[in-house]
Amino acid sequence: MHRIVIATLLSLSSLSACSSDEKTTTPQPAATSDAGASTSDAATGSSASWSSIHTQFTTRCTPCHVSSKSGGHNMGQADVAAAYADSQLASAACAGKSKGACAAVRVRNGSMPATGPLPEPERTNLANLIDQWVAAGEKP
Repeated sequence: MHRIVIATLLSLSSLSACSSDEKTTTPQPAATSDAGASTSDAATGSSASWSSIHTQFTTRCTPCHVSSKSGGHNMGQADVAAAYADSQLASAACAGKSKGACAAVRVRNGSMPATGPLPEPERTNLANLIDQWVAAGEKP
């Protein structure tokens, strides 16, 4: 139940990360099934899976971070394997980190999404979810 509530809250609070002159799509709510995804509950010590991270990236980052659009990487694309490969590229914004790991830094400091920081507690929850995935080895 906790996972469903978090996924729903994160999905409903999605913001477009594109400039106002770009055509955007309305993000769809994240699936409420947690098959293959780990919980983001830090109290349990569990870590997030790529499946749960990719769901957040496609929900929040697709308007800009897909092929032939702005952003410089495509972690929001629907192709899970290609999105994962992009998440493992070196980040220009966070020295020594992958683009996937840097996403937590950028969400936490409010530089992403480009339209402005996510409201709390969504910002912290998303950054923590990404941090858990990174701490678990950024596995696909």
